[in-house]
Amino acid sequence: TELGTFPVSSLQPSAQEEFTNSLTLPEDVNTGDYFIIVFVDKENDIEEVSDNNNSSFRSISIRAAYPDLQITHVSANPTETTSGQNINLTATISNIGNRNAGECKLMVSLSEDRSFDSNDLYISEYDIPELAQGEEYSFNDIFSVPDGITPGQYYITFWADGTELIPESNESNNEDYTGLEIQAQEDIKLKSLQLSTDMVKDGDFLDLTFTVENLGILSSPDFYVSLILSETTEIQETDLTLGTVNVLSMLAGEARLLDKTIQIPFGLPEADYYMHAYADPAQLENDNQHDNNLIYRQFSVFNEVDLVPQIVLEKVEYKPGEIVNIAISVTNLESGTANESALQILLSDDTQADLNDEIIDSFSSGTLLAGQTEEFTTAYTIPEGTKPETYYFIAVADYTNLVAESSEQNNQASASFIVLDTSFDKPWINPNSWKVFPNPAQDWISIFHDGTITGKIEVIIRNYAGQSVFKQSLTLGNSNTCRINSRYFPEGFYFIQLRDGFKIWNSTLVVIH
Repeated sequence: TELGTFPVSSLQPSAQEEFTNSLTLPEDVNTGDYFIIVFVDKENDIEEVSDNNNSSFRSISIRAAYPDLQITHVSANPTETTSGQNINLTATISNIGNRNAGECKLMVSLSEDRSFDSNDLYISEYDIPELAQGEEYSFNDIFSVPDGITPGQYYITFWADGTELIPESNESNNEDYTGLEIQAQEDIKLKSLQLSTDMVKDGDFLDLTFTVENLGILSSPDFYVSLILSETTEIQETDLTLGTVNVLSMLAGEARLLDKTIQIPFGLPEADYYMHAYADPAQLENDNQHDNNLIYRQFSVFNEVDLVPQIVLEKVEYKPGEIVNIAISVTNLESGTANESALQILLSDDTQADLNDEIIDSFSSGTLLAGQTEEFTTAYTIPEGTKPETYYFIAVADYTNLVAESSEQNNQASASFIVLDTSFDKPWINPNSWKVFPNPAQDWISIFHDGTITGKIEVIIRNYAGQSVFKQSLTLGNSNTCRINSRYFPEGFYFIQLRDGFKIWNSTLVVIH
């Protein structure tokens, strides 16, 4: 196919002429590989030494004419913002192809990556008018950052011919992007939760420390951090809140170290648990970064047992030969389960059990759950001739020490009783035979008798508690009066008893100094 001709001027020997011109390819030419051939003196009008060098060629590839839309400029202003704020978007789309581009769409999206895909948040689509070869289109619009969007690094992506209606010579240059950092207005972060121990007994106290930071760009309102006990790493509706920590408004970038002491519920079963520190986002209207409002740490709860006895008597005074009915109970005051143990009942002259005490009875105590009580009864007959004074029945729980307890100091309980002196029940000496004076007495006590009794007589003086403070045998001679030094008797009320064989005389005395 002839594309054109050019006139050549007369040429002197060794002369040359250069040509530059544009040629138009036929519109109906097929695409493919061709040759451009240049002929000189094609019709052989000039006689030459040689006609073999009158042509030359170059190869050429003919492709179909297409438009080529390219995004040559994009911008977002500002590039750092927060949710709810407006962003000014601009873009320039050019047709760098060799054919006009028809009308098409510009797709704009907010993306977490640099490419346009179905996971993006579409901002909108816009009309691009028909663009001739070399023509460009300038775009601008206002975009409002959605409320509640998670802060982080995002990208505004632009896609020319986003619906892919126009065939182009190059489809790889239709997209471009610009970065956009969405910052939190308030971003409360909890971190570094520490516990005073990773093993705690139910009912005991646990110390916590943690750090709270405001990573946002605005001050936070006042809020509180809940301390929640959970069996899992995620908070459940049934979980127990053990305390709260109030936090006053925090400036942007501020960090605080907080602490709190909480009590682990008594009776909480032995297990592994999680202590959560949680700032509820409902308090923080402008905090959209919720995944850092919670921190937790694992710890273990253990239970213990504590066996505590109690002993009760029907009354506090008994005579020799009388039966004492004894009621005993053992209670597990702790939250753990106490295994079987042994209970022992002792008779003692003091409140502490020792090897000198008399074993009255022993019992096997069964398994006791938390707060459970087991009851026992026994009886003891006071032997004839028991010395009149105060005695104690002692109940010793787990006396073989088979059960590990939270406290071993409360395994004993005692109940006191008094053995009475029944000698007061014997026949009396004629009360008119004796007289004690002065009464009240100070340094000396005089005992006068009428002379009807001779020989030895036993004098016993007891204090109000029944303890003997004076006991002596006196020989009655011709004198009807005997004297007793009371200078060192404490002030108080006393009982005087005179014994003449089986005969007894009782009286009272007051000593003052």
